[in-house]
Amino acid sequence: WFDVPLVQSLARALPGARVVLVGPAHPSTAEELARAIASAPNLFWLGPRPYAQVPSIVRAFRVGLIPFRRTPLTAAVNPVKLYEYAAAGVPCVTTRFTEEVVEWREAARVAETSEAFIDEVRALLCAAPDPAPLVAFARRHDWDEIAREFVSFCLEDAA
Repeated sequence: WFDVPLVQSLARALPGARVVLVGPAHPSTAEELARAIASAPNLFWLGPRPYAQVPSIVRAFRVGLIPFRRTPLTAAVNPVKLYEYAAAGVPCVTTRFTEEVVEWREAARVAETSEAFIDEVRALLCAAPDPAPLVAFARRHDWDEIAREFVSFCLEDAA
């Protein structure tokens, strides 16, 4: 469900940028990543990192990436990384892997094609980000807010 060819194309299109991936990968994806890294010297995969390190890693990013393929599995995904990027004030580019992405437009630019994905990343790299709207988006979607909404819904339904 992770679009390695898209990330490889991004690295090739932006040779002056470092494209850094963090997190675990399925063995077949890891093999695909190894081949992509061999052909793109600015593409790096750090592998899994302890959750406590994630905030400092994400804060070092200029653009967050959600390069997911559209599959039945991803149609039901609501990626935690979107909220991590937003909480860190990092703008994000995502593929349209689910129809739900339209609800995230204030935190992520949505790309319909590989070319659009690369163009959106390029545009964000050239712009000075305004972290305030991203952080506000993350606050509206934190676990405390979700719990408050759930409790409110349950109380309304019970009444």
